[in-house]
Amino acid sequence: PLLVLALALAACGPAAAPDAEVVTTTVPTPEQDLASVALGLLDAGSFRFGIAIEGPPIQVDALGGLSLAAAEGVAVLPDQAQGDASGSIGPLPLTAPFVAIGPDLWLANPLGGWLELEAAEVVDIPGVAAGLPRILAEDVTQVVAEEVDGITAFRGTLDTAGLSTLAGGHLGVGQTALRASTDLDGNLALVVFEDPVEIGRIWTFSFSEPGVEAEVVAPPS
Repeated sequence: PLLVLALALAACGPAAAPDAEVVTTTVPTPEQDLASVALGLLDAGSFRFGIAIEGPPIQVDALGGLSLAAAEGVAVLPDQAQGDASGSIGPLPLTAPFVAIGPDLWLANPLGGWLELEAAEVVDIPGVAAGLPRILAEDVTQVVAEEVDGITAFRGTLDTAGLSTLAGGHLGVGQTALRASTDLDGNLALVVFEDPVEIGRIWTFSFSEPGVEAEVVAPPS
């Protein structure tokens, strides 16, 4: 009987272990990484920005006498910004403070006072600055990412249709190569691309200090 019992136990063997839980990890795509970096800037609510336009000047008035080459300042979401804009009036270089709140844009008059403009008729500076990160999250394809010394560099193809609308039509519509990179903290820091229509016109955007404290106040009337 003991032998029979031993054989029976051996035949049964050890109790079967329950199936191990399978844990799957999803690795974000480069497009998702770029979207996360870009939208993180918007989540901050405010940031400093710079816009530089190389190549053929952008004429921002109907007569073609006022051109825009650069702007820098602080953006407060969703639609406010203030800082300095650089360009020219005819052959004369000009740098002047600006304030933008919603659809209204004020540019300091070198002769005194402020010029009030419709942002949609020139370049919606806060719209472009705040809209670009969202467009990076939606309208960039074929993204490749590479990390070098703690900075993530992205390359991809940008569809400029949405950004062109924000830029008052001063950016051509089409697809163009885009470069972007983060700072050491993983925040969006630099975006560069060429106008797909106006060959030689290069747009460079810089971003810093997400969450900076700032208040945008309309100039006195």
